[in-house]
Order: sequence, then structure tokens, then C-alpha cells
Amino acid sequence: MDSHFRQIACVLINHLAIKVEENKNPDLIDEDVIIYVNDRHGKTTVFDYSSSIRNIFIGMDLSQALSICPEAITLEADSNEYNKLFDAVLLKLSKKVERIENVSLGKAYFDLTGYAESFGGESRLIANILDAIPSFFGSRLGISDNKFFAYCAAILSDSGRAMKVTEENINCIYKLPIKTLINDSELLIDLNLFGISTIGKFLTLSKNAISSRFGFDGIKAWDIVNGAGFDPVRLNRLNDNVSEQSCFPYESSSQEMFYAVLDSLVEKLYASPVVRGRYISTFRISCEIPEYATWEKEIVLTPPSNNAIAAVAALRRNLGDISLPGLVERMIVTASGLVGEHGIQSEAFLDINEEENGKNKRHLIAEQYLENKLNSYQDVCKIVDVNHKHPLPEMRFIQIPINPYSKHIVKAMNIPKLINVKEIAGTPVCLVISSRKKVNVSVHDEWKVDLWWMRNPAIRSYYRLTTEEGVCMTVFKDMKENRWYIQHY
Repeated sequence: MDSHFRQIACVLINHLAIKVEENKNPDLIDEDVIIYVNDRHGKTTVFDYSSSIRNIFIGMDLSQALSICPEAITLEADSNEYNKLFDAVLLKLSKKVERIENVSLGKAYFDLTGYAESFGGESRLIANILDAIPSFFGSRLGISDNKFFAYCAAILSDSGRAMKVTEENINCIYKLPIKTLINDSELLIDLNLFGISTIGKFLTLSKNAISSRFGFDGIKAWDIVNGAGFDPVRLNRLNDNVSEQSCFPYESSSQEMFYAVLDSLVEKLYASPVVRGRYISTFRISCEIPEYATWEKEIVLTPPSNNAIAAVAALRRNLGDISLPGLVERMIVTASGLVGEHGIQSEAFLDINEEENGKNKRHLIAEQYLENKLNSYQDVCKIVDVNHKHPLPEMRFIQIPINPYSKHIVKAMNIPKLINVKEIAGTPVCLVISSRKKVNVSVHDEWKVDLWWMRNPAIRSYYRLTTEEGVCMTVFKDMKENRWYIQHY
């Protein structure tokens, strides 16, 4: 180990999401908290948890976690906020150290080689790094001549402190559990069967023995812990790569839906702390399409734009009448090639024709008016027509928050809600509100919808009803589910 030539640092923020939520709400500090996330398949899993909770892990089913810790407070994850805060930290650190590798949420590597002298010594360099990170994160800093040992040092360091691995204290790393080095569950099981529970015990095995018994993954782990090979800090151009994403409210190939989501994501990009005030030169648009390779399109803006409205207009012109190869499930928009605040003249609305310019200015004035009247317009949305001719009402319009900082992006409208209906010969005659309340209705219009050709076929019998009080409503019977729904639109 020769730290004279190489100096690698690892910054580690354990339970970053929990710390963000505790900072927002100090009442959570002394509580057991589980942050969960819902994936697109409807599975609810643990995203993060308080360090006081034992025997649960990230990715565990939420119901299982709550059976272990039933008193825990549950919060839905806001991964966009967590990533933005960590990106902002790394952006700040990039002003001090050029080469940074963002590994995952709360973990990054820095190449500190040659920086100590310019900061007046190693201790002052370390202090500068730690001071750049908000104290509530409780960040840990590890330093060594390679990435793995730096990571181990970060694990062993105290909150808000740094630890450096040297020849004198390297034995402390050997006491760490083997899972610090290996995350492959099958390999860990095999190693445990052989009594290999720590990094030190793993090192007692010869490379040949590891190769014959544990294969490529075992050899890779052996090389890492022995410092074999050169593993440099891979530069992440923090200023040049920022992403926003959104799931569609339903799978769609509609051009209107595509542009509605694209516009919203571009607005969120320009509102992000990394981009704010800067100029974007390149956009990469990626669409996840089930049973199809990801559709991607890269567009370079000339000149770069620091204005969401101008950027949206330029992207729309470049894309034109878009034709997608299938139904889109998720869109990811990545901004790269960011230019600093100075040195480029703002084009403002030069890319927009007179009509578009006037329309967008009116929108901005209206949004400002709403903000002033309501103090906060977090819940104020704009309604977008994505397919007004679609036979299913819930696929005609979507709502998008006006506020680009909102964590909610796109939501479908006219969502059907289950309702109890008494029917005679298939025709609704009464709505059953509760055991004590029933509403008689009369039918004055009916029609059928049979979309057998769709990815998710829909077969419905619709009825326009009128109550005895003269209230009109629309209900339908899902012929596949044999259930009734009310649908306001």
C-alpha cells in the first residue's frame, strides 16, 4: 500500500433517505421509520429504514418488514428529492475536487491525488470535503490508495469524521464481514458453508483454491481485496448529466401523451438545483416499451438553452410527428453538455414564433397569478388532452402539476371507481350506497365498448343514469370482471 502515489477517498452517507426525512421533520428522529417504494409491478418494498431497526433489509417486502417492526412509521419514498440532494452535494464537492465517481445514492469516490498541497495539507483537504456536506447527513469519509479500502475506511469511520487506512491499521479491515466485499447471495452462502465470514478469513484462501471452488466472481473478489489491478475513479460529469423520469399513467403510443410527459420532464430538469441558471446543449429521450428494445433519441440544441419553454419548442420542432414502435411505459429525459452561467448570451424566446411566444407568456402570467393567490400552487394542475376521441374516458385527458418541483408528474383523469349496483336483466335500477341508503335510477342512454384488440382488452356496457333527484351520472359494467364502476367525466 503506497498512498504517496494514489489517494482515493470514499464519502458514505448511510440511510440518506431517512436522514433527509428526519431533517424535514425532527419529530421522526427518535422514531422507527421505514421508507417504502411502489414499483411498476405493484410490489411495495423497503427503500430505507432507521438504523435502530434490526433484521430488515432494503428490498424486503413492506408487509414482512412491518411484521418484524409493527410500530414503525411508514413513509413513501421521494427518490427524486433524495437524488437531487445528493447530486447537489457532489456538485459542491466538484468545485474542490475534479474527479468524482457517483456510485449510488449516498456513496461516491474522489481521486484526491495531488490535491493536499493546494489545500495546505491533507488534514485541511479532508476538513474542506467534510465541511461541504450538510451536517445532518452524518457523512463518513474513508481514505486509502484504492477504492475498496477507502470504502472500508468509510464504513469504520465515525459520523462526520474521516479515517485513513495505513499499513499500521489495515488489520481492522480484515475484521469486516465478508458481505462488505461480496453482494452475490449465492456466493455468500457458499462462503459461509466453508466458514468464511470475514474478509480476513477470505484472504487465507489461495487464489487457485478460490478459482476452483468459487469461479470468476470469487477471483474478482480476491483481486479487489488484494489490490490487484488498477481501478481508477471513473469521472462522472456531474454538471453534464442530469435525468428526470416519469411513468405514463397508462401504456400509450399517443403523440399527445408523449409530448405532455416530455414537456413536464424538461420543466423539472430546468428547475433542478444542478441545472438552474445553466444552459443545456443535449437532450437524450428514452422510452421504455414492453416487449421492445428501448426507444432513444438524442437532440443537440444550437445554441444551448437556459429556458424550458424555448427548449421544449426546439425539441418539438426536431421530433415533429413522432411515431413510436409500441406502447410506452416510462420516459426518461437526460440533459447533458451543461454550460455555466456565464459566457453565453441567453436566447430567451428567439426560437419560438410570435404566436407561441405570446401563448407561453400568457401561461407564465396565469401561473404567477395562481401562485400569488394561493400562496402555494403545489396542487394546481393543468389538464392536457392526449386523446379526446379514445372510447375509454380515462384515456382522454391527463393532469400535470404546474409546479415543476412537485413530486407528482402525470396522473390520469376520469378514473373509474367501484360501485354497488342492483340490476334487473343486466340493466341498473338502483345504486347501493350503504345498507341504509339506496338510490333508484332510470336509464336514458346506453352503449357498449369492445376493445378486444388492445394490450389490455376492455369490454364494457355503459349506462347514462338519472336519479330521482335529477342527478345525472355514468356507470358501466366491466364484462370481464363482472363488476360495476361509476365514471365521472
